[in-house]
Amino acid sequence: MKITVTWERLFDFMEIAGAWLAKDKANENTKLGYAIQQRMQPRLKKAVNKYNSRRQDIAIEYAVTDDKKHILKDERGEYIDTVESATAKKARWEKLYEEGTYEIEPYFATELPEDLTDIEVEALTGFVIRAGAIQETAQEEAVAAAVN
Repeated sequence: MKITVTWERLFDFMEIAGAWLAKDKANENTKLGYAIQQRMQPRLKKAVNKYNSRRQDIAIEYAVTDDKKHILKDERGEYIDTVESATAKKARWEKLYEEGTYEIEPYFATELPEDLTDIEVEALTGFVIRAGAIQETAQEEAVAAAVN
């Protein structure tokens, strides 16, 4: 079952997931690490390619052309914009980032580390953490503690 997320949410997930993996080398060897690295990263690569393609389309749309309708580039190979087109392009890029959406299939880890921060849980939920999984784990631990 795919989920629909904004590009902003997707990139937040990527940033937090990468930071969590880098925080401790042992994180790579957890079920959450597997979910992020082996299952989500290939899907994220496709997503980033799609995002970059959309940004490229917007850049082309606002690029300056010569009298023969050839797209003009500067010495670095970047498209040349007018002040007005650069402003409009930037606004479109921001709108794409904040409001544009992408469908991606999550892969939920079957075990979660106990030391996840609230920020990590928020960013990873929906992608590699099933919604409500943290609360369920806390309830199960409370019941186990009460029984013992």
